[in-house]
Amino acid sequence: MDKYIQPWKSNGVSFEIDNTFGSINVIAAIEAIKETGLSAAFALRTGGSIVSSPVISEDIIYFGCADHNFYAVSFEDGNEIWRFETKGPIISSPLFYNDVLYFGSYDRNFYAVKKNGNLLWKITAEDVIVSEPKTTSGIIVFGSKDYNLYAVSAETGELKWRFATNGYIDDAITVHNDVIYFGSWDQKLYALNKEGKKLWEFKTNGIIASQPIVHNETLYFTSADQNLYALTLDGKEKWRFKTSGPLRTVDASRNLIFCISRDKHVYALSEDGNLEWKFKTGEMLSKSLTATDDMVFVGGCDNNFYALNMKGEVLWKFRVKNIIVPPALLYKNTVIFGCEDCNLYALNLNGELIWKFHTSLSYPIIYDVESIRREKSFEIVWKPAEILEEKTETRKDKVDIADYGTFSGTYIDTSKTDYLGRKKKGYVK
Repeated sequence: MDKYIQPWKSNGVSFEIDNTFGSINVIAAIEAIKETGLSAAFALRTGGSIVSSPVISEDIIYFGCADHNFYAVSFEDGNEIWRFETKGPIISSPLFYNDVLYFGSYDRNFYAVKKNGNLLWKITAEDVIVSEPKTTSGIIVFGSKDYNLYAVSAETGELKWRFATNGYIDDAITVHNDVIYFGSWDQKLYALNKEGKKLWEFKTNGIIASQPIVHNETLYFTSADQNLYALTLDGKEKWRFKTSGPLRTVDASRNLIFCISRDKHVYALSEDGNLEWKFKTGEMLSKSLTATDDMVFVGGCDNNFYALNMKGEVLWKFRVKNIIVPPALLYKNTVIFGCEDCNLYALNLNGELIWKFHTSLSYPIIYDVESIRREKSFEIVWKPAEILEEKTETRKDKVDIADYGTFSGTYIDTSKTDYLGRKKKGYVK
């Protein structure tokens, strides 16, 4: 079983975990370690978990999975229609545009797949791709962990331009009136025109890993600095709202702005930034937030999927077997969402199960507890899957791990070849 790992250390605690699966996993590991008081090492393995949102067209649901597969299933009964296999976990939510599905994979490839499941084209980035793609003026834009925002032709995949930042680009892109707004782990929100020229940037004090939204000509986005920001479309701050934990997702409906925080709360704000209500769940929240005309759907780390009314009152909740990371989708009075328990669920608006679809692996993304480590620094060693080159290059890497600050480490790069294009794997030495 493949392992996609990156080591982290915080306050004497060392563990191996994959940041691409969302910082929710990093935070969960830290919280677990803090409770035990031990310095444990954790490794995150690939599993059948669904950690991205689906899209729907003509009663067919399309979504990616951490089992390396991209699925098409029937909306009516949840039966599989086809699957498309990649060489890595699919964390990217797809885009459906002109009868083509666009999505990235952890194998560093960005795919264009026809709605019948046949490959149209693919291109390779310099690192993994986890962001949800967007489209404007016939181009597809997506971000990568290689710090770049890419713009490619929707028809051919030809690279039109790319824009470099100083951090990972996660699920943090939106397009409005041909302006591309996106955040980066360099703590900045950027605005580009469709030719890739920077219009402005806005600096925060935390990573920006969630998708901004434009609602009533105001731009809203969240940051790991615990703030929800409201900006004018030319990048001027209107207001900010502070919570007690890092924020990941924002949505809007009617005249309310919703956000979820790792302080376990769902917040509802007026358009001028005043708190209308807040709702507390049983555990911290990741990014599962969807606001409709009269309901708000929230999935949490307490293994519950909540339906709230516009006053923040619980209408119902549905229990699952693992945490819920991706936002839900409402389609024909059916709520559809993926879960780390390896299932895609379809519920009616009363919270009753219609069907569920199980992915190809029955085990979710797993944390393996490894040996207790006492060292004060870490060394990441990259090596080919089958052979180890003799020539090495030592480099320093600086990592911003959400609200837990910035950490530095030195790693040895023993191979110039990509994972699966370059057969690259990592471990802590």
